[in-house]
Amino acid sequence: MYEIFLADDEMWITIGLRKLIERSGLPFRVIGEANDGITALEEIGEKCPDVVFTDIRMPGITGLELLERISKSKPDIKMVLISGYAEFEYAQRAMRMSAFDYLLKPIEQEKLDEVLKRLLRTFEKERAIAEEPMEQEEEKEAPEVGQSVLDRIVGKLIQTILRLQSFRKNTGSVSGI
Repeated sequence: MYEIFLADDEMWITIGLRKLIERSGLPFRVIGEANDGITALEEIGEKCPDVVFTDIRMPGITGLELLERISKSKPDIKMVLISGYAEFEYAQRAMRMSAFDYLLKPIEQEKLDEVLKRLLRTFEKERAIAEEPMEQEEEKEAPEVGQSVLDRIVGKLIQTILRLQSFRKNTGSVSGI
């Protein structure tokens, strides 16, 4: 089950979005909500969700500022920006800042389901890439005498990081905007 955090200054939007996510039938659940950017930033830091849906215009910290801060401190969190404004400038800035997607209000079930399915495929690909080095290592014989356990762990971590970076460059995290 993947965890989602919702941030929107309009409470009826977070209520409606929560219901749409539940209706999707996909393995996502909402673990928190905030009605302003500052609260959202604090709670996201504590709860570490897999995905954040955030409105662009919120009091305290805007959705774009939230995106910028989260992508620096927790780059694995996928960010989906939502807005009632169909302004190209917002979508363009979101793309430059590595947003996963950009949805217009009112959010329709079909469009949300498309984004959730793409998120699910992305998470599955990332998991497969992260597990690949471990599977290859298990097939190898015992390590050479004298090689420390720490060296092997560091090597695995570096391989995983490089594969994730390569995956992100090859697939792009803003497709579909």
